[in-house]
Amino acid sequence: MVTNSNNLIKREVDRLFAGLNAKRGECCINPITSGGFVWGIDPIATQKKEAIAALLAREWFAVNGPPDAPPLPLYDVDSYRDARGLKGSLDSTPGRSQDKATAGDVTMFATTPRSTTSLAD
Repeated sequence: MVTNSNNLIKREVDRLFAGLNAKRGECCINPITSGGFVWGIDPIATQKKEAIAALLAREWFAVNGPPDAPPLPLYDVDSYRDARGLKGSLDSTPGRSQDKATAGDVTMFATTPRSTTSLAD
């Protein structure tokens, strides 16, 4: 079943890239990931590989992720954060900024105690 899914995704990626109709040296946008590349200079195989990987990740998340989760974004996560305003709220959370966090760094998720005062006080 995975092979059939991979073939369908590969065909869809090939179809979308064929529709670009770009000339050598033209700036293009990857139709799946929204990443930029220059036609004829940047390898198209790399762009297609990234597109296929993004679609396979989205498919995997749809099957294995939480049932109430929205679809996995296919484009650059940082641009998604900027568009949704999450980058500022993530960087302003207590603890270390994500830009400075390292693998296995649990302090990134540290929180400070919240006030327990009520509105009636």
